Amino acid sequence: MTLNLPLSGEAARRAKVRIDAGWIVLQVPLSNHVDTPLWRLLSLNAHLPGLSKIVLSSGWDEPVLLAEIPLDDESNVDERVEREFGDFEKAMAAVSSAGTGNSSFSESEASPSQFSPGGNCDLQVLCRDAGWSATPRDDGSMAVGLETRGEGIKYRARVAAHRQGGTRVSVSLADSHAFSRVSRNALGIFMLRASGSFRMVRASFKRSDPRWMLALEVCFPASVDPPGLNHALSALSVACEVCGPESAALTAKECASKYLRSRGIPSLQKHDVNAAHLSADVITARKSMEGDPHGSSGNSRNGNP
Repeated sequence: MTLNLPLSGEAARRAKVRIDAGWIVLQVPLSNHVDTPLWRLLSLNAHLPGLSKIVLSSGWDEPVLLAEIPLDDESNVDERVEREFGDFEKAMAAVSSAGTGNSSFSESEASPSQFSPGGNCDLQVLCRDAGWSATPRDDGSMAVGLETRGEGIKYRARVAAHRQGGTRVSVSLADSHAFSRVSRNALGIFMLRASGSFRMVRASFKRSDPRWMLALEVCFPASVDPPGLNHALSALSVACEVCGPESAALTAKECASKYLRSRGIPSLQKHDVNAAHLSADVITARKSMEGDPHGSSGNSRNGNP
């Protein structure tokens, strides 16, 4: 397969591009955001265009802007790649203009989410053709039950069309009038790591007046085809099964405190945690001070988020 990779300007200079098992992966380190509170990066995720997402890198040293483009349908691959590369460049600009460090960040600094019911496509037919049963909602979107194992929480995705042609598939994991700082810190670490663990899926934290909502989502910039929707719903099913119960638990202050302590950062529970606090050296040093001869915990990098 021959692909045209239409990157220009800053994206062409900074982005790493690779093909990995049928996916094009775009990646840019966000070195200027190592001091940005992680929960604020989750907030920014909700406003990035297309498949772009902010994740925590496995090395803990800095957040990364990532996009994963599936190549399983070769019929329109050049068009899809060109569109996604353009959205990735827009995402880079949005992240760059969103402020760094402890500077104030508001949702108005990023492009506001334009996803709402009212798209031209028949969402119920789209879900059916993708192999998923959908129930119409009063607002015009579709509710789709996800496929998770066991007798635990049953998750339902919301499929909503953009009036200009895009589609967002999202699952609410938790919502509250106010999350404690400790919970925001724990969720920032856990969910940004989770965003890097599942193809296409990103975690987001956004205001849905009068409440805040923690969600997993896949955002398509154009009308999605059935294979693409099946990709999204399957990925969200796995992500919810793995991360859903844990993320809900981290909304409780006590659980969030234990999670932070397990990562060697008990002294930061009264401050916003950023990527600079999570470097391997800092974690290892703090674990050693607490008497852990093994340094960082065994699942802090290669296991669960």
